[in-house]
Amino acid sequence: MTTNQSTLSMQKLRKNPDYKLKEERKRIISRIKSDSIPRYATLQKYNLTIEDVNTIRNEAGLKKIKIQPHQDIIYKPMNIVQQEINAATTKQIDQIQKEATVNVVENKEALDKIQQEAKDKYKNFIVNVDKKDLYSILTINKWFYANPGISDIKTNQKRAPGTITKMFGPESGKPGGYISQLFDKMLNVKDNIRKGININTIEKKYETFLTRTKKLYDQQSIVGHLSMLSVVMREYPGFDIEGEDKDQYNVLQKTIQKYQTSSSAKKIQKALDENTVDYDEIKQKVLNSPKVNSKMKLYMKLYEDFPTRDNLGKLKIIYHKITDNDKKNIKNLNKGENLIFIDENNITLAFINYKTHNHFGDIYHEFKGEYKKFILEYIKENPKSEYLFYAGKMSGHVKQMLLNAGVKTKDDPQGSSGNINYLRKAFVSKALNNITDPEDRVKLGNLMKHTPATSLKYNRKITEIYDKNKNIFEKIKYNENA
Repeated sequence: MTTNQSTLSMQKLRKNPDYKLKEERKRIISRIKSDSIPRYATLQKYNLTIEDVNTIRNEAGLKKIKIQPHQDIIYKPMNIVQQEINAATTKQIDQIQKEATVNVVENKEALDKIQQEAKDKYKNFIVNVDKKDLYSILTINKWFYANPGISDIKTNQKRAPGTITKMFGPESGKPGGYISQLFDKMLNVKDNIRKGININTIEKKYETFLTRTKKLYDQQSIVGHLSMLSVVMREYPGFDIEGEDKDQYNVLQKTIQKYQTSSSAKKIQKALDENTVDYDEIKQKVLNSPKVNSKMKLYMKLYEDFPTRDNLGKLKIIYHKITDNDKKNIKNLNKGENLIFIDENNITLAFINYKTHNHFGDIYHEFKGEYKKFILEYIKENPKSEYLFYAGKMSGHVKQMLLNAGVKTKDDPQGSSGNINYLRKAFVSKALNNITDPEDRVKLGNLMKHTPATSLKYNRKITEIYDKNKNIFEKIKYNENA
């Protein structure tokens, strides 16, 4: 079957109502496992009962919940919340003015009561802040950690802590993330970001950076900055995008669209221009290199059984077989990080913190056969290790592994590309070259923890390892899907 035939088969499969319903139902169940509370209408649509939901939650170690028919949770922007509070107060004042015979003291109590009820109703969305600090980066940082907001309106899925950290920096300590990069470092605005919100000025700054030889930001990072600003203007209580901030907000949306379009075009061209080395050749080079340590050789051996992004740093080892009680308390065993349970008879990876967790949920992967053997041999040589690999990020170690093995060099035209992504591109490109069936594309997407369409974004031409003396990628092994 050709690539086009395979694509057409996949498109046909997706149009099948039964297949589509089945896949959607799987996603809903995955979200329930991740503590997402479905709407009653969703349960009806996918033939799920409240008992089904609580059974799924119980298996994931979550508490039992109640779902009332036709009761959807609605999250409102802060400006609307404040308007409701003010409207309620105004209504009460009008009522008091009309009822001249009512005792003034009783009216004061009634006013206090309705204000307090409104504040109690929205207590998780309102914080008391000194006016002078309302627009400081630190205040905005703290507000979003207290009110993370919704990443997916359809599912009411809260933003993950990692997303908040990426936008606003760590919860404790000096603020960072996109907000700091944009206002503190680029615009030199620290105490009042509102003063720095002039989209035309911000865009001119970006254009200056983009023309430099050594680019500080590319289009994708600019999209990240501006999307963060869009979230702040839309959700933070100090802004009113229906009123005085409406014009700037609308200009911001057009600017984001501009850079998104440019970024997408560059990604497509980059994929066409880039090459990757055959995955099997990378693996052989790493395992045969005396310069690569035992940790990274183990990492390479396990990769094909469970490919990951940078998710295996801080992979704490629990030296017993995983239990149901472990699963119920899994988020508390390693501060929300991933874990691996190692026993002579069973080795299970608890994969609970990764980029697409909202889609795929908690994953418990058992290493079997030779992969189990590799881990047990490593543990025998390194007893009582706290972590299977390292206590920090893996990207730097993967980079060094590829350099030490001679897979990449500093002279390599692809040498500056992402290190863990380098492995993903090689692995996916190899797999896609041998796939003709749509179901296999789905299986590959599930293995990589992304959608089948995303796999195509990683596809590259496969070449031999770069030789700086030849200064060329000479032999293309196969490029049917390039």
